[in-house]
Amino acid sequence: MTTSRTQTIVVGVDGSAAAGAALDWAVEEAAREGRPLHLVSAYSLPMTGATPMTVPIEVDLAKSTQEVVDEAAARVREQAPSVQVTTTVRMANASVAILDAAQEAGTVVIGSRGHRPLRGAFLGSTALQVATHAPCPTVVVRDLGARPVASPRRVVVGTDGSATSQAAIAYAFAEADARGCELTVVHAWWVDLSGGRLIDVPASTKQEMEERQHIMLAEDVAGFAEQYPDVVVHPVVVQDEPGAAIARLSVGAELVVVGSRGRGGFRSLLLGSVSQHVLQNAECPVVVVRPQGDRAEY
Repeated sequence: MTTSRTQTIVVGVDGSAAAGAALDWAVEEAAREGRPLHLVSAYSLPMTGATPMTVPIEVDLAKSTQEVVDEAAARVREQAPSVQVTTTVRMANASVAILDAAQEAGTVVIGSRGHRPLRGAFLGSTALQVATHAPCPTVVVRDLGARPVASPRRVVVGTDGSATSQAAIAYAFAEADARGCELTVVHAWWVDLSGGRLIDVPASTKQEMEERQHIMLAEDVAGFAEQYPDVVVHPVVVQDEPGAAIARLSVGAELVVVGSRGRGGFRSLLLGSVSQHVLQNAECPVVVVRPQGDRAEY
């Protein structure tokens, strides 16, 4: 059992369908692992020109937000009576409220978007901010309705040999072991010499490069395979854009695990492009993991 499994799961709730899906996922995790839940919701005052409106608007917003949280807490008690649940309602930006609660948490769970997503966007600004800056693993859950379930059950993780992907692999092995799942480890490679487009390479060169990638992947998982001997590992090396490869393999998976950024990422500044692509397109919940001791500012 990892440290995060003994700590509180923080869940952002706002009454949206995506937040409801995130809450249901978190309840199942909390019941399975014997962990408490802390539900967080926030509200902000509407502006009139440069001045925020105040009483009685603030009272009404606080009351309606508290009702959302109370309904969510009742949902937890109905689904899992044994799970300890606490709540917080704040007048603040939603991402700030959740990130503040995350400082002492083991995991944060959040829906992919709230009530007002941008047209055509799957990932809301709050989800992006929390996934980028949370000090603990962040699970982003999309409201996808009924989803296909793979047999055998599996967890998917992406690796590129970086320290961040090592943290993701460690988390993925622990999750696969705890869930009784098999583990698919994806290493995608490509040659970009044509204005940002993937290009093909001669067969002999491709074979040599793939052999090198297989060696790299085997080195990435070797120690963890010894630590978790019961986890069946499926290495996948593919010539493709990494985010697209991981998203494609997410179909039917229980969970996808990605690092907060890959090689060349800016420390504490941006969520990596691969992680963002997976969060936007994965067909199952996605966990964003940052290396231990790497705490982003927000």
